[in-house]
Amino acid sequence: MKITRFITILVAVLMLASCKIRIIVPEGGSVTTSSGAYSCASGNTCDIDIVDFFFEQTFVAAPAAGYTFKFWK
Repeated sequence: MKITRFITILVAVLMLASCKIRIIVPEGGSVTTSSGAYSCASGNTCDIDIVDFFFEQTFVAAPAAGYTFKFWK
């Protein structure tokens, strides 16, 4: 029973610790985090590897002049 519980917890930890966030920014804006730790410019695709359980970033969309932000997808 202990080995099954250990394997289950190990698999869960490995799955959670290996997540990735992909940010695709179209023309006319950028995406940054409130802390400034991550930034993705207009027309780029940025991948962020999540390697811990304490990833707490708030992403902010910043439209360029003449553009508006509608929604997250």
